[in-house]
Amino acid sequence: MKNTLAWLFVIGMLDVLVVFVGLAVWKYHDGDAVFLNLVVISVALVTYFGFLMACHAKGGDWAIERGGMRMAITASVVTVYLVLVGLVAFMTQGPNALLPITQTMLASFTSIVGVVVAFYFGASAYVQVQEKRLERERTGKADSVPRQE
Repeated sequence: MKNTLAWLFVIGMLDVLVVFVGLAVWKYHDGDAVFLNLVVISVALVTYFGFLMACHAKGGDWAIERGGMRMAITASVVTVYLVLVGLVAFMTQGPNALLPITQTMLASFTSIVGVVVAFYFGASAYVQVQEKRLERERTGKADSVPRQE
């Protein structure tokens, strides 16, 4: 548990460092959007590989624990979404209007995050149900409710 919290802290600090360095470079280069793109891509990679490393098996090899890949993908997508919203929320065209491309990107990415999070929890629930079913079959206990066909 302590090791996992240390990994999460390191991943979070690396993400914050990437964002701050990227924003400093972006400001230095007169607002060139390429640097904001690199910030978002870097945050995605740091978070994905950081969570993948945090979820590796404790046996010393680099085999991924069950659910580790799913967790890494979900954490990466959600973190990128939060960074993206934080970076573009205040980029307006006029006094109160977001750029049309920003509105489209945020709406699309919000849908993607919703689908990824829903599938993460759905797949986790499915895996848990299947494990319990296999455990019952192994112990020889039949279902308490008869199946109807």
